[in-house]
Amino acid sequence: MSSDGLLFKCFSMVNEKTKTPVLATMIAGVGTGLLSSLFNLEQLVEMTSIGTLMSYLMVCVCILILRYKNNNIVSQELDNSEVHIIYKWWNASNTGLTNKDSQYVSRVLILVYTFAAVVFCICMMKVNDCEGFWKLLLTIIIGISIAFLIISMLMLCRLPQAVENLSFRVVIKQQAYFIFQTKILLPEI
Repeated sequence: MSSDGLLFKCFSMVNEKTKTPVLATMIAGVGTGLLSSLFNLEQLVEMTSIGTLMSYLMVCVCILILRYKNNNIVSQELDNSEVHIIYKWWNASNTGLTNKDSQYVSRVLILVYTFAAVVFCICMMKVNDCEGFWKLLLTIIIGISIAFLIISMLMLCRLPQAVENLSFRVVIKQQAYFIFQTKILLPEI
């Protein structure tokens, strides 16, 4: 990675005899030792689990954004009258190619889905602690967030997808399910 410029060049020095990156191994070992001396094992395992799930979450969101990215040089755009706005958001015209509008709609829908998942998880955590009016209000908010989750997922499935072959494509329902599960499993994030 350091030969590609992702890391500093000093980390690319490889030992002739062992064929391993010396400085990178030493710094990683010292960093790991310092972290393990500062935190107990339970905290380290928790940080590792949260870090792994957060990295998977970021990869899923990035892949979703890539899936709906506009790669067309000549893009077809619809005008912004009220009828065409509905066509854009629901892809009622069944456009097969991505364009600037569908790329924008997909990014907004991904944000709406993520926000609705966060609201759903926060409300689910607090609903049992409340009584009376607040419990009813949280239950209504949970229902609304579920509706937003379902509607945004359906709208996202209707949008045209990029035609380029990516080696890491996953079915969209699995990505959305993972984002939803991450928000439920790690509500403190």
